[in-house]
Amino acid sequence: MWLAVILACATTEVTTCDTIVRTKGFFNSRAECAINLDKIAPAVSLTNYYVKTYCFELTALGESA
Repeated sequence: MWLAVILACATTEVTTCDTIVRTKGFFNSRAECAINLDKIAPAVSLTNYYVKTYCFELTALGESA
């Protein structure tokens, strides 16, 4: 499972950053996650934020990565 995350910063200072996590469920593949972020990130950057996206791979507790 993959989790989509956006880091949005008002300035280049880390203290101005917010983390935005997609809460509508996980993705089955990294490619699906990346496609979703590619659609959302431009909209966030239009609000004058610096944007960095990343897809995190999740594993169930007790499973090895």
